[in-house]
Amino acid sequence: PIISSGEGGIVFDVTLSPGTCTLALPTMQINSSPEVAVTGLGAVILNVTNQDSASCADSPFSLEFDLPDNWVTLYSEAGTFSLEPQQTVTKVITYRIPAGTEPGPHEIAVRTTHDQTGAVNEQTRTVWALPTPELDQISPSSAPAGTPVVITGEHFNPGGYNSISFTQGSYYAN
Repeated sequence: PIISSGEGGIVFDVTLSPGTCTLALPTMQINSSPEVAVTGLGAVILNVTNQDSASCADSPFSLEFDLPDNWVTLYSEAGTFSLEPQQTVTKVITYRIPAGTEPGPHEIAVRTTHDQTGAVNEQTRTVWALPTPELDQISPSSAPAGTPVVITGEHFNPGGYNSISFTQGSYYAN
């Protein structure tokens, strides 16, 4: 409505509505360990973003995940949480692949549910369970510090990282 008018212009009252809230499916970006040795540790790092429009209030979400049978969850930030519109949160899940797991590809599923709409974003990732490395021989069996050592065996990671540690002092191989 016009409040006043004159040679200097018009004064009127304006009321702005907050806009329409549009609830949307959350987005997920998943980073996971692509290869994990049997008996080794793996991790899933998940970024969840609330895609609701800016005029919405905080929304509740639920995070769930499925690991293959017998895999052990060591740490999980699964459960419910709230996010402001366009806010992103990082969640972490760590697990251990138990002894006896068949080497090869295995699926991990991660689901984020928008608890107000029931909309679900589910994604899967393939994790390759690698056979546990087996040492056959360490040569030489005894040597002074700085001597090159040759380790032979099976199931080393030819294109990746192989961690081998020696304890302080002498090490004797049989």
